Amino acid sequence: MDRTNYWIDILLLISFIMVSLTGFMLQYDSSNLFGFSVFSIHSKFGLIITFLVGIHLILHFNWLKVMTVGLFKKNVEENCSEKVSEQDCSIKKV
Repeated sequence: MDRTNYWIDILLLISFIMVSLTGFMLQYDSSNLFGFSVFSIHSKFGLIITFLVGIHLILHFNWLKVMTVGLFKKNVEENCSEKVSEQDCSIKKV
């Protein structure tokens, strides 16, 4: 799992750099890079980033779930400690 995360992060970094560079090149009307269309390179690496971010989120789904539940649980406990109302604090019991 650690190696998979490492390589996905490396590929995300490379893709991010390529999208950034080609984005700047498109800003200044550069149309070709080593005989390839800059827009084509930009689009393909954008799709790669989207795919890799999806894989990254899938691999870290449990962490995201635990952190999200913890965040909401903490907010509910803080609100209940202020004695907002008993009805608002009923979520805490779930």
